[in-house]
Amino acid sequence: GILAVFETVPNLDNYITNRIKGKIQNFYSRLKRFKRKANLNNWNYFTTFTYDGKRIDEDYFRESLRKCLSNLSSRRGWRYMGVFERSPEKDRLHFHVLMYIPEGQMVGTIEERKEYSTKQKKMQTIFCNTFFEKRFGRNDFKPIEQQGCSKSLILNYIIKYIQKTGER
Repeated sequence: GILAVFETVPNLDNYITNRIKGKIQNFYSRLKRFKRKANLNNWNYFTTFTYDGKRIDEDYFRESLRKCLSNLSSRRGWRYMGVFERSPEKDRLHFHVLMYIPEGQMVGTIEERKEYSTKQKKMQTIFCNTFFEKRFGRNDFKPIEQQGCSKSLILNYIIKYIQKTGER
């Protein structure tokens, strides 16, 4: 059907080629902007939010978490950058995010807990925020200085998921 719009097949080929090049260029421009913006901030937490399927559904999780973080950003000065990702083994949606939370602006309390990781097959320590746990489910607020790796490695971890999912 698209051939009717173009006079010749080479014109159609040029159009498709230019559209593909444009999409690739836009994707890498978004990545570059993401990296630059991320490097301008002094992040203090790397957080993962996973929704509780017994209480809420995926769509509610995605929209209400975005709204909640937006409100905390405007009301308490939080900054965040992240990406939604679906785990390959359980097909469960979660959100990886770099966060800056100003001193004294944390909502809820962060509790240190020991949990068994089925993936790593050992006990691990998580830092769970009670405010987000009650609303969304499992979360892990790890202070970046306790990660044992640089901010650039964490940033590359998030970028890996952006490339994998094509999220904006």
